[in-house]
Amino acid sequence: MSDDVTDKTPPSLLVVDDDANIRQIMRLLLEAAGYHVHCAADGKEAMKFVEAQSFDLILTDILMPGSDGLELLSAMKKSRLTTRVVVMSGGGMIGVADYLKLANKLGAHGVLEKPFTSETLLATVANLLKKRTD
Repeated sequence: MSDDVTDKTPPSLLVVDDDANIRQIMRLLLEAAGYHVHCAADGKEAMKFVEAQSFDLILTDILMPGSDGLELLSAMKKSRLTTRVVVMSGGGMIGVADYLKLANKLGAHGVLEKPFTSETLLATVANLLKKRTD
């Protein structure tokens, strides 16, 4: 009888949000669920991570000072990066639904309207990672 043991490297995620508390809470939730998590404070910092290593999924806020989530999506598209992206937003000047629709048009694979529950976050991540392997 042989043990069929495969190398089960946990999926690597990148959380991008200008709010340090949100980044920390998401990191803790996702790490507790078994994911390997990196964090960035804006789109510019996120692109440095993305250019240096690959991720299985990126979760990014839309509205951030400096380089925002929409700029990150555009930069990834220009670089032909195919990493799945979930866009998060609590709204702003034009309303949350409009930002999330725009993110979908720019290639987001999923959206989360803030505030969202830990269950919603984990289900969204699991669903998109499953689709990646199907």
